[in-house]
Amino acid sequence: MAWENSFLEQQAGNIGMSFEDFSEVYKRDLKNKLREHTWMTKENIVKTKIMPYFKNLSLNEIENSTIMAWHNELLSIRDEKQGYSMTYLRTIHSQLSSILNHACKYYNLRSNPCRAVGTIGEKEAGEMLLWTQEDYEQR
Repeated sequence: MAWENSFLEQQAGNIGMSFEDFSEVYKRDLKNKLREHTWMTKENIVKTKIMPYFKNLSLNEIENSTIMAWHNELLSIRDEKQGYSMTYLRTIHSQLSSILNHACKYYNLRSNPCRAVGTIGEKEAGEMLLWTQEDYEQR
């Protein structure tokens, strides 16, 4: 019965469906429009960085405070020195925002809370300092 309800919500584009169910709608709508590698990258980020947090929330339950809490969780991982670069954090945020924008544009989600909260991370990476062989040997 739960599977049937999920299927019917996906077909209807009901914004009360779970984020996990909507991600299948998103996949159905976009996968064939993107290059394979682009889709694989997007899917990996969704599966590993976004889905664990939003999986069971319905689209209309995702609020500004939910996004801020998720940002803080991502930033705390970064602060533990095992985390993500600032440019990767921005990429992760952009993937979630893209999914919610799709829900707004095509499935009548009222607004995208990612827009209201703003992004995290940085658009461009800082300059990398590389050592020459001489620099390395001097140290």
